[in-house]
Parts: sequence; C-alpha cells; structure tokens
Amino acid sequence: MHPKKDKKMISVLLLFITLITIYFLNLQVKLGVVYWDTYIYLWNALMFAGISPGYKQYLPPLIPFLTGMLFKVVGVSEVVLFVICGIIYVLGVLGTYLFLRLRFTTIESFAGTLILSCMSVVLAWMVAGTLDVPGAMLSVWTIFTFVYGMEKNKKFLFFTPILYLLAFLTRYTAGLLVIPILTYLIVSRFKNIKELMIGAAFGSPILISFMYFLYLKVGNPFIFLGIGIPGTPNPEYPGFNLDSFYYLKHILQYISSFPSKEYLGTYLNPSMGYTSPISYVLAFLSILGISLYLKRHRAIYGIIPTIFLTILSLKYQLIYLIPELLLIPCMLFLYSKSKIPKLDLMVFTWFLTYLFAHSLICLKVDRYFITMVIPLTYILMLGISELKNLISTSKYNALVIFLAVGVVISSLSYYFTITPYRLDSNLENAATWLKNYDPNYRQKIIFSDHWIGMSWYLKYEVKRGNPDDFKSIDDLSKMLINSNATYFIWTKKGFELKGFKIIKKFKGAIIYERCR
Repeated sequence: MHPKKDKKMISVLLLFITLITIYFLNLQVKLGVVYWDTYIYLWNALMFAGISPGYKQYLPPLIPFLTGMLFKVVGVSEVVLFVICGIIYVLGVLGTYLFLRLRFTTIESFAGTLILSCMSVVLAWMVAGTLDVPGAMLSVWTIFTFVYGMEKNKKFLFFTPILYLLAFLTRYTAGLLVIPILTYLIVSRFKNIKELMIGAAFGSPILISFMYFLYLKVGNPFIFLGIGIPGTPNPEYPGFNLDSFYYLKHILQYISSFPSKEYLGTYLNPSMGYTSPISYVLAFLSILGISLYLKRHRAIYGIIPTIFLTILSLKYQLIYLIPELLLIPCMLFLYSKSKIPKLDLMVFTWFLTYLFAHSLICLKVDRYFITMVIPLTYILMLGISELKNLISTSKYNALVIFLAVGVVISSLSYYFTITPYRLDSNLENAATWLKNYDPNYRQKIIFSDHWIGMSWYLKYEVKRGNPDDFKSIDDLSKMLINSNATYFIWTKKGFELKGFKIIKKFKGAIIYERCR
C-alpha cells in the first residue's frame, strides 16, 4: 500500500459516501418504512428497549439490539434504524476499499469502491432498515481482517472471528463466509490457525449470550441453524420463484439500472428497471479481461469442474448446501491446476457460494443479491485490470475512472429526479386516527392484515388477522368475535365484515369496530 495515496483516496471516498448517505437518509425519512421486514426489526428493537414482546425473536438480533439501545437515548423513531444502517454502510465502503487494495492499485480500488457503493441494488436498500447491506458490509471487514492477518499482520486474525460473529448476528447468511475462508485456509495449509482460535475464544461469549437469549425467548438455542434452509414451496408467497438463473439474468440491472417512474416503490427492485448502458460496457470489458486472466494463469482446464458444478447446480437445482460444499474441492482443483492467486480463488468461492445459496431456494428477491455485490465488484475489477497491458497507463486510468463515474451517475440520476412521498402513510394515518379516537386502545384487542406495521405505529401488539388465512370472510369474522376483538384494520379494498362496522376510511386503510 501507499499510505499517502491511500489517505487521499480514502478522504475523497469518505466525503463522497458521507454526502450520499446523508442525502439518502433524508430521502428515506420522507419515504418512511418501505418494506415489511423493516417493521419486524423495529418491533424487535422495541423489545430490546423493553417496550414490546418482539416478533419472531429468533431473527438476527444485532441491528435491532443497537436500535433498541439508541431508542433509550434519543427516543423511538424509525429514523434511528435508518441512521444505524447508514453508518454501517459508510464503514463498509471504507472496508471495501481496504479489501480491494490487497489486490489492486489505488486507482482501481477507488474506482471499484465507487462502483460498489453506487450499484442500484445497494442504493435501493442502503438505509431502508433491512439487514442486507449491513450484513454485507460487516462481511467485507471479516474477509479483510482475515486476509490481511494471513498475509500481512497475523494480529488482525484476532478480530476475524469476532467480526464474523457480528456479521452472522446481523444476517445469518453471513455464516456461509466460512466456505471461502476455509478454502483459503486449506491452500494456506492452515497457517496462523492459532490466532484464529484465540479470536474465536474471545468471540465465544457473544455467541453464548445470543444462544442463551434464544433459549429464553423461543426455547431452542439452535433455531438459527434452520433459518434460510428451504422448506415446502408456497407458490402464493411473495417472491416465490423457481428460476435458479434469476440472479444471473438480472445481474446487469443490479449493477446499474433506471427504475420505472410509474410507482416510486419500483426502485427497490432493480430487476423491474431498465439496464443502464454503462452496465453493458462494464460487463463486456470485464468478461474480456477475465478470459485473458484465465488464459494467463493457465486456468482453462482447472476451471472446468467449477463450471460443470455451476451449470449442474442451477439447471437441476441440487439440494441446498450440497453445491456450496462441493465448491471447495472444485476450487482446490482449480488452484492445483493453475497459477491463480489465493485471494482470487477465495473471492471466486465467495461469489459462487452465495450465488448457489440464493439461487437454489424458492424465495428470490433482488435484495438477496447484496450478499454478492462485494465479490462481484472484485471480479469486475479483476477483469478490468487485465486490460492495463493492452493500452497505455494514462488511457487505462481514464477508462477505469470513466467506468466508475458512469455507474455513479447512471445509478444516482433517478434519485435526484423523484418527488418522494410516504409509502407507509396509510398505516401511519390509521394509527394516528385510532389513537385520537380511542385513547384507551391499549386495553383493547386489535387485529390487522398488516399486524406488524400497525404494531409499530401504535406501539402496541396488534394480532395477525389476514383474510388469506381463512376460507371465507365469515370465518375471519367468527375468529375476530371469538377473540373478543374491538378493532380490525384492513389495508386493501373494503368488504362487509359481520359483527363489525366501518368507522374510518383512508386511502389504503379501513378501520372496523365491533358492533355492540
């Protein structure tokens, strides 16, 4: 590394990323909560603040825990969660630059970090209150400290297990990082394993505390082991998709795309947008470079088992976790038959591990791809870096900056043209009205089809009352009456509900009251 150059690059990056984060935080505050899961994390944050019983307490606790602690200091607001996600995003971008510097020049690392920070799929979720971006950003710090510790300063390995646990407790899928880490350890013949074990010993109280928490809340300290493993497919579930090539088909849109302006919420799903021209240019040049890279490192033969495993896994949808585990011997074969550096090998393993993990489950949403954006950025820059031998240094540096700036401009342009409005105003308005209508609502039983959102805005546990769970509306009515419900809040088109009357209508919310 070059300390002076790196300091300048990091300073520029931090200034840019901080400004972008502030802008997106302001935008997110105007949009409000835009995703169902965010309400769950907010409700669980209230649990850690001692206000609510929580919901699905077995979900990753770190971000809700931090949010709940800050609730006690600055007050209860979804903005606290947005800010925490923003801070982790900024730190993660810094970690990405440091990670890329282990392999690339300052200009390449700077450009790669800009591309990563402004990928459409990252911008959409960076401060939305979900766990995808924080999980990815803590993952890159895990990988950075591991590789830096293995090759530069083994004291950094003390931090790797702790960061790994923090990433895992942010998003359970971060646990899959063990596969690329194990691959690197094997080809390194498990050197410096002592430092990793010491770090694991220091990190064990974190895991033990979490497992004890799960035991108290749900009676099973190992329940997290089953989270994310596919069960029986439900075609009616949002995001149900059996296309195992889904993420590969939309990878260019995840890099940079133009969302539709017909509905503001479409920006959350880049796969619904229009691919930016810069994505095609970046992908073409990177693929060209990767082909040259494989030839230069004599990896054409060695990569065949990996290609075969990828095609076989995606086409025939192999059993979950089997392809991820088979990836290790495939990568070891590639390493033995080529001159590929260990770090490159680990990143290839990193990307494919998450590609398999998310492609082979029946639930697919765009934000899951965020687990792959950092290794994808590395691979893109790896391909681009091969072109430096084909053109002059000045032209190459200009090309790298052009690609980075192109992604930044094409991805950000949409957000500077929209007029934001509250996407959750129906829930918020219904809660505000009910509080004024019945100040004693906390002594009543309330049901809603959007129970978790209404729980957050009422700061009171609202029970699940989804008509889709019943054969008919009459069955829903009977359940509400038998449960002694006073109110039912419905967020779609109204209907007649026996034993209840409509007392207030909003756009996107209807409040029913029990007839007495």
